[in-house]
Amino acid sequence: MRKIKFAQLVRYTIVGTFASFCDFMLLWLLLSTTPLHYLLAAGIAFCAATLLHYTINRKFNYKTTKRIFSVGAGYFFTVNVAGLILTLVLIAFFVEIINIPPLLARVIALPFVGLVSYILNTKITFQGHVFK
Repeated sequence: MRKIKFAQLVRYTIVGTFASFCDFMLLWLLLSTTPLHYLLAAGIAFCAATLLHYTINRKFNYKTTKRIFSVGAGYFFTVNVAGLILTLVLIAFFVEIINIPPLLARVIALPFVGLVSYILNTKITFQGHVFK
């Protein structure tokens, strides 16, 4: 059985946790100070956090990537659009069907979406290997 590159996954998780904290805080700010619908606010926060996540990962976790910044960012955003759609579907499900508050729904969706994003971004965006 192949093993996941643990150190890389840990670094990705640390960067992702920081980006998710920023996502969460921006979502809270938008929900607290604007009349935006919770799904639009979640989408805006997700996009801002995704750009931050790519920038930090490129600098500290995937230093050997050969893609120029704008091309890599395009791949990262493309991969994360799937994550955004999955995130919004999960948030809507938790809010509308299970009656969980939007911020808690976002937190619940995060680990699953994060793992999917790690695997796809490592393979596609940074052209790396997930397994040893």
